[in-house]
Amino acid sequence: MSFGIKQGKYGDQERIPTNKYQVSRDSIRKYWKKYKNDYVKGKILSIKNALMDVNQIYIDDIPYQDQLSCKLYTHPNLGEKGIQCYFPTDSLADGEHMLRWERTIYNPHKLDSTHIIKRSIPFWIRSQR
Repeated sequence: MSFGIKQGKYGDQERIPTNKYQVSRDSIRKYWKKYKNDYVKGKILSIKNALMDVNQIYIDDIPYQDQLSCKLYTHPNLGEKGIQCYFPTDSLADGEHMLRWERTIYNPHKLDSTHIIKRSIPFWIRSQR
């Protein structure tokens, strides 16, 4: 294999292929790598949107769907897969608040029937002084 050396703007060096076969092979690999990354990102986004459609989160009866930043998560204990969400707390006042989570579940025993599971978690905000 023959490679040339390309000098970068900041002194870094990069090996570049010099024959046509290696150039075309590398360009095809770059194309499919980008295509695969875009596909995976789109798939993760569609899964996240589907999970957010069936899960609603409220803090003090105010919906927090738009302000959540969520990612797919695998728990280190037993490898359970799920979604991990973060929400901003800087707009919340000091004191006690209530986080309410609602999830819509399809009932397979009844046609077009859904059931809503509701959970509430109290939490407190204390400012750092």
